Amino acid sequence: MARIKLAATSSLLVVLLGVILAYLSGAHSAATGITDELPFSSTDPTSFYSDTVKRNHNSTLDLLEATIDELSKGLSSGAFTSVQLVEAYLSRIEEVNIAGPGLRAIIETSPVALSYAAKLDAERAAGRSRGALHGIPIVIKDNVATHPELGMNTTAGSYTLLNSLPSADSPSVQTLRKAGAVILGKANMSVWAQARGLVNQTQGYSPRGGFGTSAYWPAGNPCSSSSGSAVAVAAGLAAASVGSQTSGSIICPASYNNIVGIKPTVGLISRSGVIPISSTQDSAGPFGRTVKDVAHMLTAMAHHGRDEGDNATWTQPARVAKGIDYAAARHFSLSTPRLDGVRLGYSGETFFANRSVQNFDESVLEAYRQSLEVLRGLGATLVEVTLDSIGNATDPSATAYYNTSDNTQTVLWQTEMRVGLERYIGGLSEVPSAVYDLGGIIYFGIANPELELAGNQTDQGFLVQALMTRPNATVDGYREHGFRLSREQGIDGALQRYGVSAIVSPSGGDWPLYPIADRAQYPVIGVPMGFYANDTAVGQDFPYYPFPRAPTGISFTSTKWTEPVLLRVAHAYEMATNVRFQRKPFDAATAKSQIGKLVAPANSA
Repeated sequence: MARIKLAATSSLLVVLLGVILAYLSGAHSAATGITDELPFSSTDPTSFYSDTVKRNHNSTLDLLEATIDELSKGLSSGAFTSVQLVEAYLSRIEEVNIAGPGLRAIIETSPVALSYAAKLDAERAAGRSRGALHGIPIVIKDNVATHPELGMNTTAGSYTLLNSLPSADSPSVQTLRKAGAVILGKANMSVWAQARGLVNQTQGYSPRGGFGTSAYWPAGNPCSSSSGSAVAVAAGLAAASVGSQTSGSIICPASYNNIVGIKPTVGLISRSGVIPISSTQDSAGPFGRTVKDVAHMLTAMAHHGRDEGDNATWTQPARVAKGIDYAAARHFSLSTPRLDGVRLGYSGETFFANRSVQNFDESVLEAYRQSLEVLRGLGATLVEVTLDSIGNATDPSATAYYNTSDNTQTVLWQTEMRVGLERYIGGLSEVPSAVYDLGGIIYFGIANPELELAGNQTDQGFLVQALMTRPNATVDGYREHGFRLSREQGIDGALQRYGVSAIVSPSGGDWPLYPIADRAQYPVIGVPMGFYANDTAVGQDFPYYPFPRAPTGISFTSTKWTEPVLLRVAHAYEMATNVRFQRKPFDAATAKSQIGKLVAPANSA
């Protein structure tokens, strides 16, 4: 299988032409299929999540929907090998990544993935299994370092770091490889994790990867910087993936792409070897098709104890440092898990679930209302909660948290980004571009506009502002200010005041809840909740969102180290609703290759 390499794009016209052709080739099938989908309009929860849309678990294994457990079972039984599985995923990538609809979810694939899969097959044949991830192909966001022996770059989507050499895998990749995962490729992302410009920052775009788009609508918005990681899972181009989040870059792509994503407590997964924005808020985290998929990934990615390169790991309590098998929790063994005795706080319609404030479609708000009824039906006690930093205001700019005159978080990120980027580059064993600091990154873009600043993607304003920052006591005060807003006046305050274990909220909207969890360093998990209406107008700006039947999600968040609680609640909700199976990618984005049946890719756009 040929290794994917994206050549330098000399003109934005080529990329836009590909988008237009992809739209024309896929729009008809997508549009004509809308009326065949289950409309999200019923007020009866039992019909809202009808058994008629649940997956047929007796059908032939389909890589579009196959879970980690299903793949692991097939590998263990000898139904197929890891080599065959890697071949199938590589073929699927060839079909739809650059060819066909041009999803551009993957920047490059590993030239040694097949050889590693063969080694893992040999281990299995000799009677050794490393666990559920043994021989399972996954992709890694392009800001998470991989060892040069895997034959791939780590660039945050920028040509600035092309062919630079990390000295080792990021610890989270090390642990995944130790667990037996096959690192299949690198996922496209918003360049520099969408922290390059103040304007002209197209979500899902990187100079190296081009314009990544949704598998659910031609040229649809995949959302935020971990977009490629999410689209890869949604389109069945890998079994699972790794993303990273500073503010929403796992939860938003999970919501837009009809999959599950979890951003864990900052410090659960080591950030060493991850190209950074904010040492306060950054965290890597997994995407999967199911809650149990991300539990398997989280178990493997978690750092056990103190990583000298990441002081956030030093705060792990003993039980976390020892290691938790999140996928072994009892609730995952139950066919109908319940939430009896669990108290959940929910965002009412005064702010986070307010249609006008959040710019929701009515169908999304209805899906959220029905979701609350589902949680009640599972035995949970639901209590409406309000955060002190939000209050009952319907004007976000009037709230303490979203105060538009408060730039403390931006200054904190910019200061930490400068320090973190220069530290990361300083740890590389080779940097062919001879760029060693933030000023060099900015100058590289100016000197190589045909590579870095193509078309209208020209702004580097965020990086320029970051260049003017310096760590000092004032910036330290900004960090503590953010903790007060998001913890005492935010999530912790609400959890304690209302006596609840977690808070439920829609994942979407113009001012969602999860950035508050991010600022607090707290975990948050996103699960598919529903879809926009069939007659939703397509958004005017490229990449487009919303669109008819656009996916949207629900989020669950709580305080530090509560991942087991969030996984339990999210799993029970997922099992009761089966939302993901109600809509598949549009026809042109649905790869045909399966295990043992490889299909030649369509002509490249």
